[in-house]
Amino acid sequence: MQPNEIGYLAILDTHMVARWYMLPTEYLCKAGEKEYPLFELRIHSDKNLSKLCSRELYEIVEKHKDIILRDRYSGLVKILKQQDNEILFEED
Repeated sequence: MQPNEIGYLAILDTHMVARWYMLPTEYLCKAGEKEYPLFELRIHSDKNLSKLCSRELYEIVEKHKDIILRDRYSGLVKILKQQDNEILFEED
């Protein structure tokens, strides 16, 4: 990634309650290569985008909870991959 490019590092914190932290790559480029404690990543995450992504995850899990409970982890992966494909290949 080039310094003038905009992007996000998405971190899924699976502690209860699970949530996404969306970190602007601009922050990471400025801070440099180092180990980051989770609390630092939370502080510098895009709060609105993180909440939106977390809410979307909860809605997907709620909508497909029967499949997820039946198939366990592989069911969750299947559902999330299907959602990913719909987002990536959705026509405008």
